[in-house]
Amino acid sequence: WARGEADRVLRPSPLLGGMADGNGMADGVPPSPADHRIGGALESFEDGQAPPLAAGETIRGGAKLLQAQAICPAWAFYRYRLGAKALETPVDGLDARARGNLLHAVLERFWQGRAGSDLLAMSGSERDTSVSLAVDAALAEFNATLEEPLAPRLIALERERLIRLVHEWLALEATRSAAFRVVAQEREAQVDIEGIAVRLRVDRIDELDDGRRVIIDYKTGGQVSPASLATWATERIEEPQLPIYAAFLPTPAYEGVTAAEGIAGVVFARVRLDECAFVGIAADGDLLPKVSGLAEARKLFPEAQFPDWESLIGHWRTRIAAIAREIREGYAAVTFADEKALAYCEVKPLLRLPEVRAQREQSEQSEQSAHTQAAEGEA
Repeated sequence: WARGEADRVLRPSPLLGGMADGNGMADGVPPSPADHRIGGALESFEDGQAPPLAAGETIRGGAKLLQAQAICPAWAFYRYRLGAKALETPVDGLDARARGNLLHAVLERFWQGRAGSDLLAMSGSERDTSVSLAVDAALAEFNATLEEPLAPRLIALERERLIRLVHEWLALEATRSAAFRVVAQEREAQVDIEGIAVRLRVDRIDELDDGRRVIIDYKTGGQVSPASLATWATERIEEPQLPIYAAFLPTPAYEGVTAAEGIAGVVFARVRLDECAFVGIAADGDLLPKVSGLAEARKLFPEAQFPDWESLIGHWRTRIAAIAREIREGYAAVTFADEKALAYCEVKPLLRLPEVRAQREQSEQSEQSAHTQAAEGEA
């Protein structure tokens, strides 16, 4: 421990109680790092294994739990099993979560009991009126839940933003070529994945004329792009929310149609000013604007591995179940493929990333040294 700070004398932590002094000075010569000992030989152990889930033990987190486990098992362990989380940063006005919830509420009200044909049949003034009514109702309900209601000026600004945003989104919805009707919104469900109860909340489910369903998840913050789907064909699905819905959410049974075939597509609805888009994958290529069908997305989903739509959903079911088993068995190692995927991790200080980087650098140097020696030997 540090014995002093400026002119202050510091005491050792009680954690070091009973250990040897640790100064290690011999004849006035400080010890080398190799000679350094605190109370005897240093010990090392692998800390990537936590206790398995006990019988009856529950763990919250839903799809985010499985996402964290796929990206970095230690993230899932610290955040969702131990409950560690960062303090929220205060903001003036509405934060991103509140704004996202408001948009969800507006779209839920607008689409209640409606189909795509209803949107197309509306005149400009009818659409204006419907959107305004949905926005006003959502804002009124939201404001009523607050201990300190929003200022009228802030409500007016948020109203203006929501009206503009929803109109821009509906303009994109109006370009859909496949007829649809909205059959479920903000639907809650619980599924069992390898003994772990996963609570889901599906933003929206559309039904096509042939009875198949399109699962839609609204995204109002962060960046959602086709690159977000890159791990859907890999062993560790780092964006598992829509694959979970497709592979595990109960779907209506149709005569001669499997559960997988009952799903026509899974898409994120990126609802952002000047950036509205559907991002996802579908069984066929003409269901949603600029959403590829499986046959058109062979760069991400090779035909040899995914010959048909059912094989893709089967892959999702298998790989997500494997991630869930890791959680059940207590696998909690600090390991990840790309540190950029930890951008939204709340427990990064617990992951000891500088140590991980140092270990990786040391490993790379050792491999490079071994490669160099091998090359010199061959020469």
